[in-house]
Amino acid sequence: MTFTDRVIIVTGATSGIGLATARAFAEAGGRVVAVGRNPEALAAVADASAMGRIVPCEADITANDAPDQIVRAAIDA
Repeated sequence: MTFTDRVIIVTGATSGIGLATARAFAEAGGRVVAVGRNPEALAAVADASAMGRIVPCEADITANDAPDQIVRAAIDA
């Protein structure tokens, strides 16, 4: 399956299953919005991404403004 020209939002993208998922979508051609709370870890994920396909989005998904912030990042991706 190809994800070319698709934007995928992955929460918890700085470690574990979220990180593996973000990498897999990027390798499959998707543009990934990697959501996490740790800016340093997000920067490392984005820096290591395949062809710059991972865009970091620092957000706490429990915060009231998080959905708007994440969707804006996806639109801008």
